Amino acid sequence: MAVRRLARQAGGGAAAKAALPVRAGPGGSPSETLQVTKLRQVSPLGLVDRTHLCDWQDGGRQPRLTLVSAPAGYGKSSLLHALCVRMAAQGRAVGWLSLDSDDNDPIRLLTYLAAAADDAASGSGRRALELLRSGQQPAEILAARTLLADLERVEPQVTLFLDDAHLLTAPGAEGVLRRLLESAPANLRFVVASRQELPLELSQLRLSRELLEIDAAALALKPEEIVALAERSGFPPLGPEVLQALHRNTEGWAAGIQLFLLAVAHGENQETLLDRFDGRDRHLSDYLGQTVLRALRPDLREFLLQTAALDRFCDEACGALLPDAACKAMIEELDRANLFVIPLDRHRKWYRYHHLFGDFLRDRLEMEQPGRLASNLRKAARWCAAHGAIGEAISYAKRGGDFEFAADLIASAYEEAGQYQGDHGSVLHWILDLPEACLDRLPQIRLGKAWSLSFNNGHEEALAEIAKVERAAAAAPPEAAAGLRQTAGMIRCVSACLSGDAETARFGGEAWLKAWPDAPDFHRGSVANAMAYACVARREFEFGLAAVELSFAAQKFVQSDYGVICALAVKGMLLIGMGRLAEAERTVRDGLERALALWGEHSQAYSQMAALLTGICYETDQLDEARRLYAAGEMAMQQIASPELKYIQYGIGARLARLEDRDRAMALIRAGIGEARALRRPHLAARLAADGVAMLLEDGRVTQAENVAWRDFPDPLPTGSGDRSWLEAQLTAARRDIAIRLALWRGDHSAALSEANRQASDLKRRTSPAEMITARLQKAAALHGSGAERPALRAAEEAVRLALETGMTRRIVDELGWAGVVLERFAAARAAGDLAAGGDVAAAALQAVLRQDMPAAEPEPPGRAAAAAQAGDADLRPKERQILSLVAQGLSNRDIAETLFLSEKTVKWHLYNAYAKLGVKNRTAAVREARAAALLD
Repeated sequence: MAVRRLARQAGGGAAAKAALPVRAGPGGSPSETLQVTKLRQVSPLGLVDRTHLCDWQDGGRQPRLTLVSAPAGYGKSSLLHALCVRMAAQGRAVGWLSLDSDDNDPIRLLTYLAAAADDAASGSGRRALELLRSGQQPAEILAARTLLADLERVEPQVTLFLDDAHLLTAPGAEGVLRRLLESAPANLRFVVASRQELPLELSQLRLSRELLEIDAAALALKPEEIVALAERSGFPPLGPEVLQALHRNTEGWAAGIQLFLLAVAHGENQETLLDRFDGRDRHLSDYLGQTVLRALRPDLREFLLQTAALDRFCDEACGALLPDAACKAMIEELDRANLFVIPLDRHRKWYRYHHLFGDFLRDRLEMEQPGRLASNLRKAARWCAAHGAIGEAISYAKRGGDFEFAADLIASAYEEAGQYQGDHGSVLHWILDLPEACLDRLPQIRLGKAWSLSFNNGHEEALAEIAKVERAAAAAPPEAAAGLRQTAGMIRCVSACLSGDAETARFGGEAWLKAWPDAPDFHRGSVANAMAYACVARREFEFGLAAVELSFAAQKFVQSDYGVICALAVKGMLLIGMGRLAEAERTVRDGLERALALWGEHSQAYSQMAALLTGICYETDQLDEARRLYAAGEMAMQQIASPELKYIQYGIGARLARLEDRDRAMALIRAGIGEARALRRPHLAARLAADGVAMLLEDGRVTQAENVAWRDFPDPLPTGSGDRSWLEAQLTAARRDIAIRLALWRGDHSAALSEANRQASDLKRRTSPAEMITARLQKAAALHGSGAERPALRAAEEAVRLALETGMTRRIVDELGWAGVVLERFAAARAAGDLAAGGDVAAAALQAVLRQDMPAAEPEPPGRAAAAAQAGDADLRPKERQILSLVAQGLSNRDIAETLFLSEKTVKWHLYNAYAKLGVKNRTAAVREARAAALLD
């Protein structure tokens, strides 16, 4: 890879690389490494124990948030260190995170928070880490929820220590911190250090006594603590008068006191020094310059100034800036002298300067040697690049003004990070603040930006970047221009697919493949997969299968695990659409096993496959397995905007919920319609609206069903260019489904039959077995209601045969509420041999499909009952009277079912018939009307 070439050019060796403290993320790419030093802090020697400031540290009740807020140098970090070490020694679950300005990226911040949580309690941050590294930046909210949910299961309590929280200044990062604090489970605690007040609403925590605030006054050292600090650090003892004057002049400010002790240790007279030193923050720079730095050897002083550019340092990193210095010996000397260096690991290999001291050193270097700081930052960038720390290298280069080198690094790394690892968050963070001139010089960076934006719902901005690249290609040499146009076209197809523009993805992808037959395999595989996915929406299943096979082969050839998983997911969707469920299940389970082996059961890839399997298992009536997989697939269903996954989340989710809680089922339907509208996916909204109407009609809530049909159904398609017939066809199918159900309920069998014939004809042309089963059942019910008995039985037979052939048996069960009568008659006719020899579905097979009790009596369908009521014939059958009598006694449907040894669905069916005959819509009105007509005893 080009990243490795740049690293070799920048210099460096294997030994130094081995020393770099990074931890590989789930994907293992350079962009996915974590700085372990941010998660491991070691206190300097000689600190005074201040843990008494937290009255909970010895077993008392710890508040949800302990906020340590004071200016620099008051010992905030030292207090957090001491608390963390003590709690860890007591066996309590603790995690540490040193924040920096780069953590203003919400994804990076959540990644480190999850890593810290995982350190505190193994496994508690794993799911969130895998989700955040799945390449989908909108995972932010879901990742936070996932992290909190996993932490909630930890016993008994987890405490996260966050140092330098004042460096979080971006709204997104502040929002992450606010969300975690507000939604923290009962067993999660935070200890946070900040130089200033955090932008959080803390009043509720104060009122509930869930907040402990420790300010500068509380942190100020007392005289006896100053004595202890001097003794533990090996400084000369202080006289009583000097001690009191020092405490008075510094007001207990720890940094000022330590500076005074350092100066005394370097030979300054205590009394003389007190006359010109009051220890306040505003005098720190002058004091350090005049006293501390002046007292150091020239080589040690120069070492401090030059290495201050480094956010963290070891002897090898310092050697890149000072190749002739004895760096290791100097670091050890600084550590022994307590000269504001803080160890970052237990082996005391890596260090950082105290922030106050580091700021001073950088200012001093810039004042004494203008331009040297930027030069050192550029050297640091090259050292980090040589040792695989690409993100740090890019950050140093940008801060040092070496945007050209930063751009070269990004151009070399974005493909591996974004296209092969799916780490789009890192790519976008790298490109942030890069001058336009760099993007013009290296248009491939624009392409990387467009690619990552496409996977983060930034489609309009991605198209703008692609347009700039295409304009630049016009002025480029022929070979370079061809490469730019080829890649730009590939990203345009993928972005169109992800944004729901099926026409561009389908036909643009086909044109691209013809135009670029020799394009890289990864690009060809990506375009083919975009085409195949567009074919899922357009119902072009055979063409889609051919495209996805091309994608699978290409992605496998270039060993893109991410691409292979995507190809298997799209193939599964195509096979589901074709009704080839057995093959679909094998394909998706293959993807599930691959994802499990590569990234684990908490990864986005595993979750995506689990979601698809949920739909398959539900359709094949494997309800327990569907429920289990639904939970595993929830991450992908919430994160990915795919209409197919969203339908499983809301449509299949509602069907599963309906088995236990009908109100929750309808709540899911309504939520799904709302999200479909927000995503501008009208075909998804229409499909969910049709499901909602069916559920409401089954419950007898006709008015609400009509409201959904008219209010929640998507608006007509806007006019515009492009072939959108596939979308109009899906909207039409959903409209007809609703119209047929409403017509059947009203008893208008002629209208229902007319619409059912059109529906079956259209669906047959579009090869949609799942919808065809429902359409055939609707036709059977309409024919039966019209008195055409034998044609009705034939239509029912076609529906059952198709359900058995495809395995979509749950389709039959879900329609029993209104199709149960005609299905029962069909089963009885087959058992009696009344159907022609051509009917090959046995009654026993049908009963196995239904798996439910059928009504013992022969109730009339709703339409016929309604007609009888209109004619004044409201006579109730014995079973209907019996059920209404139990309703009058206050029994629920479930109680009635248990009393009469019927299924609850059968009880409801009899009630619906009674409602229609009596001209009412609910239980109370039915009992009232039946008594008025003397139909109840």
